[in-house]
Amino acid sequence: MTMIPSILLVSLITMNPYPSSASAIANRTECKDGKEENLASCEVQGEEISINSNDECTLYLAPSSIPNSGFGMYTTIPYKKGSPISENDAPSIINTDINSHQCHKEDYKDVVDWSHSDYVWAADSENMFYESKSSGSVISVMLGSLANSHQGLVNIEEKEDDIYDDSMLHRSIDPGAGAFSYHARTWVASMDIDAGEEIFIDYSDAYFNREKLKHAPRKTDFEQGKKILDEITAFLERKKDAGEKVDDADLSTFKNIVSIYSERTASLFPTTYSSFMEMLTAKPTDQLPWSTVSHPSIEWITQNGICLDNIAMERSTITQAGNGAFARRFIGEGQVVTPAPLLQIMNRDTLKMYKLVEVEDKLVCDENDTEPIGDQLLLNYCFGHVESSLLLCPSSNAIIINHCSDRQDWGGQCGGGKGPNAMYRWATDWDTNTEEWLSLSLEEMQEVSIPFMFRMDVNTKERLCY
Repeated sequence: MTMIPSILLVSLITMNPYPSSASAIANRTECKDGKEENLASCEVQGEEISINSNDECTLYLAPSSIPNSGFGMYTTIPYKKGSPISENDAPSIINTDINSHQCHKEDYKDVVDWSHSDYVWAADSENMFYESKSSGSVISVMLGSLANSHQGLVNIEEKEDDIYDDSMLHRSIDPGAGAFSYHARTWVASMDIDAGEEIFIDYSDAYFNREKLKHAPRKTDFEQGKKILDEITAFLERKKDAGEKVDDADLSTFKNIVSIYSERTASLFPTTYSSFMEMLTAKPTDQLPWSTVSHPSIEWITQNGICLDNIAMERSTITQAGNGAFARRFIGEGQVVTPAPLLQIMNRDTLKMYKLVEVEDKLVCDENDTEPIGDQLLLNYCFGHVESSLLLCPSSNAIIINHCSDRQDWGGQCGGGKGPNAMYRWATDWDTNTEEWLSLSLEEMQEVSIPFMFRMDVNTKERLCY
């Protein structure tokens, strides 16, 4: 999912630092039970922001350990099975009946023409399911978008229930209600994960059944391969015990026999004896899948990657803004805050919503009401220009960084004309493909991506804005 060819950086710009007392406080509201009032104007309670801080970055975006698979996510600390990898670190964005809302297009095919197709998940949790009339999908940024899939090394899974919080604003009174997502997901380790390992998620067999991925080994291929590996190992041991020579020809013979039954399973086996013995030194339970990926050192990850956990999602200090991004640790001027790989939507009208009616158990556009009635929520999390149809949508927690202008007093840590403390910059100095992609025409553009970079010092727990 992270074969994204170019990167944009967001940087902090120079400004007076926020007072340390303000940077450690988030707006919390407290209203009397049952009282109908604007939640954003309720009594503000000073409360320490609860952020899991760590002086060192522990989650990185770096070239994947799977060959030719773009970028992947790595951890530099170990996790025990069941422990959370990411909890409420970015919103999950619901796409409400988006296929049905394409019905006013001339070439309507009940499908969405966008690069998000490989990045959406089924909105099957209880809270997400009822957001749609017919079918809903969800864009789950960070782990749900940036983690690659290796069917033999899946090491994280989603908790069954998503996080749902609509308590920040009053639905019938606050104008900001509905402008941001109330959903988030929690991902936990499905097995013990060592420091330095790439994080892998299960895309499901259905994802890999497409023509271009039909060669990729499935979970069943690794399971079958493990049985064959045990038989080969036993055979070679017997041959050595009998004083017979073991050479590359033996391995080639086995590989050729296996390929008759499954080319995918056969692809897991080496053709030389030295490579075979090297494979046996890998993790006892993961010898075959382990041999299909590289194993970078933590030093390589930190030198070649960009930190993904510099910011955490907490209640914004800006009225009506919902959640915002807060620094987990001190981030100096000119340092990267977070990478923001982008997915493009060529025509922003893709996110238009219309009045739908049910005809023969199918949702279709009302022929008597052809004007748009709104937009999908995703629009609020994408970048665009009024004179362009192109939208660029981040797939990392960069989407939680709110806007702050020095031309208007937005209140909170953005008040008093302070203005933004972050800015976007294309990552031509980090991703070698960026410059090439920036020269593409609108028709040629497929996918691009963005990282954030600071231009000033920021205190831990300070709110970020651009």
